[in-house]
Amino acid sequence: MKNDHYENQLNDSVEKKHVRILNSNKYLSALLDEGETFYVGLLYEDYIKSPYLDKYGLPKDFVDNVTFTPKARKTVSKNNINGKFVRKQPEEKIINTKHIEYTTKDGTHVSYYRDFYIYAKVLLHKYNIEFTFKTNEHGQKVVASSIPLVYINDTENNMKNTHVINLSCEIFNSFEILTSKLEPAIHFNKRFDMELLPKGTLDVAENFEEVVRISSHYVKDNQEQKAFQKRLNILKDYEPDIRGKGPNNFFGYIVFGFSNLDIILLETMYSKNATYVFKLSDYETNIIRDKQSVLREKLMIERFYHDAKWEKRIRRFLNNRIKNCKGNITHE
Repeated sequence: MKNDHYENQLNDSVEKKHVRILNSNKYLSALLDEGETFYVGLLYEDYIKSPYLDKYGLPKDFVDNVTFTPKARKTVSKNNINGKFVRKQPEEKIINTKHIEYTTKDGTHVSYYRDFYIYAKVLLHKYNIEFTFKTNEHGQKVVASSIPLVYINDTENNMKNTHVINLSCEIFNSFEILTSKLEPAIHFNKRFDMELLPKGTLDVAENFEEVVRISSHYVKDNQEQKAFQKRLNILKDYEPDIRGKGPNNFFGYIVFGFSNLDIILLETMYSKNATYVFKLSDYETNIIRDKQSVLREKLMIERFYHDAKWEKRIRRFLNNRIKNCKGNITHE
């Protein structure tokens, strides 16, 4: 599939030193919708590992909203500050006169002017791209291009987007596409269609491991990943079947079905959010609404915040649900 091809390209690219891409469209088309705004950057934990921070005069201490411009060191960073010049079209040559001056071995002083015929050049672009420290709504620290970019597959936007990606590659030897909310753009709403998630129940070891593997691509923080695995282990006790990704308005959520309990449960891989429970029979009708409407109109059965009491509350709810469903056994 297109997105798997993107991942292979990206994995290959970041292993090379100072890789450069030729066309941003083949990367962005797998992640973004036409006209969508985004940023180029990477997580701060990856940024701080770069061996080139001193070389490019970049700060090491994370301070929200601090903006900085990389020094001109190699081709892309020089073009970023000084501008990129290309041959004028149609091509024409101009005279460039230089003063030649030197002393020969026998002490003779030589001084004269010489004409060189060179191609006339014009300024192609001069973006002066800066980077900024930001914290997104999930508490993730990111380093992002200071201005939003737009994914439009035309010459002007392709040139600018390609430049910013190559600037990140030159400085950090890596890049990540971030959404307008500064979240990693490879997420469930873009990449993981229902058939790409494992089929079957979460209590099957292979299925559990696959969900964990998928989430590890998008949850880089170790503590957040451990918290997500802990929640999965608790839900696993109740043998939910894996339905697929969350709807578009539920970023990063996985849908779990409990057919025998007549409920659908949405669990997110990100901490500091909440678990949502819907009635199975009207789930599809209610869930197409945006999250604000779901909350305002209380379209869900329950919502469990990711706090210290999450496990106790979710177990009590599921156990009570089992008790009220004939022929089921309560999980302790």
